[in-house]
Amino acid sequence: MILIVGFFGFIQGLLAQVRLGEGKIIYDITYDSLPAELRSSQSYLAKDAVIYFKGNKSRTEMGVGPFGKNVTISDQSTGSYTILLNVFKKRMALHKSDSEMQEFRKSMGLDTLQSEVELTNEVKKIQGYQAKKAIIRRKTSKGIAVNEVWYTPDIQPFYVDQDPALKKIDGMLLDFTIQQEKLKMRIRVRAVFPAPIDDSLFEVPDNYQHVTEAELTRIMNLLLLERNEGGAEY
Repeated sequence: MILIVGFFGFIQGLLAQVRLGEGKIIYDITYDSLPAELRSSQSYLAKDAVIYFKGNKSRTEMGVGPFGKNVTISDQSTGSYTILLNVFKKRMALHKSDSEMQEFRKSMGLDTLQSEVELTNEVKKIQGYQAKKAIIRRKTSKGIAVNEVWYTPDIQPFYVDQDPALKKIDGMLLDFTIQQEKLKMRIRVRAVFPAPIDDSLFEVPDNYQHVTEAELTRIMNLLLLERNEGGAEY
């Protein structure tokens, strides 16, 4: 579950005032060299992500095995985030401020203390967009990381305030990797759709329970305990 939210926090730092105005982006997610301890949990790992964007708001959706579809909604104008979790048919909404997300990124080693970006002359077409290659070298609280990314200047990056390295790349990332401890994810764009987006996608549905971090932890522990003990079906 931590990996899911970690990805949400990172991906929200990739989108800002897109020149398209509003639309939808679909990414495919693959995993390189899964460590032995994670191979048995492959069904829990996300295979794709859908991002809706409109003005200062964006919504990231990921389907994760038995956890169903999980969502993160961000509002650039307020610096707030809402994480919608649908776990064993239990629907919960967790609200986080920008400072809380920064602390979370730090705990996952996704914060950037120092960075260097090399903009290369390499180009290629990705889903119809002219993409350029950049190499990001960053120092985080968990060590040194080097990432090769492909981006397009045809789409303006959205809300890069969370990651100083991304401020140096003038465009949307189309093909990139994320290293979270032993897990390495490759995220590649499948399609970009300019389309009207309904405002309701950036709101919390009425059938979601608003919870705090402590309440979420307690509920998750109870759900997992009941499921492991063969309790009620969810």
